[in-house]
Amino acid sequence: MAVWADRVPVEEISERARQVKFWRTCLTVLAGLLFGLGWLAAKAFAVLWLAVVWSATAVKVGWQEGRRGAARPR
Repeated sequence: MAVWADRVPVEEISERARQVKFWRTCLTVLAGLLFGLGWLAAKAFAVLWLAVVWSATAVKVGWQEGRRGAARPR
């Protein structure tokens, strides 16, 4: 067990760990989460908009077909 433990650069890892800025890391994670949330909201509204427009168009076409059918004598 001591063989592989001797090959691990503990000092280098410790030095790099000390260089990490805690609050900057927290702000970066928060910014990433907010960006992702905004991206998901934009996609959701795009799908919602497509559904509303598609439904309105379907109602319009149905209305026009119904009016045309009502005008025909039987």
